[in-house]
Amino acid sequence: MTKEISKEEFLKLYKGLHPKIQNMLFDEEVGLTLTKICKRHMVESKYQEIMDLIVDVLIGLLPPQDIEKILIRDLDVPITKAKEIALEINRFIFFPIKEEISDLYGIKSKEVFKDEESSSSGLRDTYREEL
Repeated sequence: MTKEISKEEFLKLYKGLHPKIQNMLFDEEVGLTLTKICKRHMVESKYQEIMDLIVDVLIGLLPPQDIEKILIRDLDVPITKAKEIALEINRFIFFPIKEEISDLYGIKSKEVFKDEESSSSGLRDTYREEL
């Protein structure tokens, strides 16, 4: 887990964020989405810790690709479940603001969201015959 920060440090980081990320920090839809993810994977008891990880990503303290490792190492989530949870957090929470997150961390969005971009563009319609 990342270290605790003071309110002053949080406000300083918050003020430097892109407006889309600022809005995401206080969007109740994020909490509802995480509730669904936690229920689906039966980790409701870890909701607050996972929400803290999401906030850490949004304010620039934790690269999104590190969530899976922390779920496994610090929250004792089994590896397969941690992979699925991290993927869903990326897909449903971070992907809509992928460019802003990429800018925040100074990385290319493809490095963080490679699973999302490859899965959405590489789908093949199995119901159609190939010519």
